[in-house]
Amino acid sequence: MKTFQHPTFLISLFLTSFFSLQAQDNCQLPRGVTIQNTERSAFYEHYVRNFANRGGHLSTDIKTIPVVVHILYEAIADSLSEERVMQQIEALTLDFRRLNADTMRTRELFKPVAADLHVEFCLVRNDPTGQATTGITWHYVPNIAEQNLYDLMLATQWNPQRYLNIWVSPTIEGGQSSFPWDDHTERVDGFLVGTRVFGTSGDLMEGFGEGGVATHEAGHYLGLYHTFEGGFIWLGECDVPCDTTGDFVCDTPLDWNLAWAIGFCEEGERFCEDGSTFFVQSENFMAYSNDTCWNMFTDGQRIRVRATLDSLRAELVSLENLVTTGCALPTHIPVEPVVNALRLYPQPAKRQVILDFGQTIPSAVVRLFATDGRLLLQTTSEQQQELQLNLPDLPPGMYVIQVSDGHSLRAAKLLVGQ
Repeated sequence: MKTFQHPTFLISLFLTSFFSLQAQDNCQLPRGVTIQNTERSAFYEHYVRNFANRGGHLSTDIKTIPVVVHILYEAIADSLSEERVMQQIEALTLDFRRLNADTMRTRELFKPVAADLHVEFCLVRNDPTGQATTGITWHYVPNIAEQNLYDLMLATQWNPQRYLNIWVSPTIEGGQSSFPWDDHTERVDGFLVGTRVFGTSGDLMEGFGEGGVATHEAGHYLGLYHTFEGGFIWLGECDVPCDTTGDFVCDTPLDWNLAWAIGFCEEGERFCEDGSTFFVQSENFMAYSNDTCWNMFTDGQRIRVRATLDSLRAELVSLENLVTTGCALPTHIPVEPVVNALRLYPQPAKRQVILDFGQTIPSAVVRLFATDGRLLLQTTSEQQQELQLNLPDLPPGMYVIQVSDGHSLRAAKLLVGQ
């Protein structure tokens, strides 16, 4: 698992890794499959190439990832607040959408390849039993440092096919993640972040106040390697095949060193045996550095992430799953008429409302939500253009009705009167 530690540890790690040629990857969750050269990872790499060749990465539709955060704590100071969690989820979305406040720090050399990955993160509103949730669980664990952390994660994990599980623990200082091609059968799938590098405020380690460690681990979870992956093998060489070595991404120059072994936010100039030089992306979220140095993903990394969400993690971001987990609740409902728009009458409603689908649809799931995301009612419609919906006893106010036919999701505001 990919783990961040103090600089002194990383210098030692750099020297050890140089001689062992990275025989072990320190960022992989324990009990996972070795990251490269496995049958599953080879299949994934083949899929990525085909995905790019057919232009799958050109789509700019937003992929939303449902998230549950599990907070493991022993001391009250480590229990973390709901606000702290929401800050981290917002930081994840901003980083993956390239809306983070420090994009101006991307050097001119790399701005042409800096990318919006069109991925967003959502704290779920429904737990695995369909009950309302904040998307956050707290677990008091006495003597947490003496517990088997992996077993704790396995015991608290929600269905990883439907939820991105994020654990927060005071027992580590960095982060660890699974990869999408790992064998997740009865294993942990998700990522772990240290309490003092999680969120954007509070008691955080110096240099880790922007939520970047979680962004880094989310990158691994979605199929990204380190920018320096296997780079020690190529020390001093510049003519390295970019699509079959390192991180398999051609717009992230392969690094030979850990940034912490040479300096924080360093310029990244590397000197080649043939006398030439080049620059690595020390500002890339998949490098090793302070998160104050990180500010970008690339177009090539975007291809891998989008391929992951199109294959190994497709169910996670499916419309059906977003509805199930409560992450499909629209944040904006168009006020202009649209083709086959969903029409509700009468408005305001009292005990009943008629849904006009605009045309007869074979099958649809109809859901009624409160504006805070709570699911209040669910029913189905078969071969109907209109559906009479009997409302539960609701206080006056605004609600949202969603209709999903398996291909599209439509929604409309419902006003309930006295």
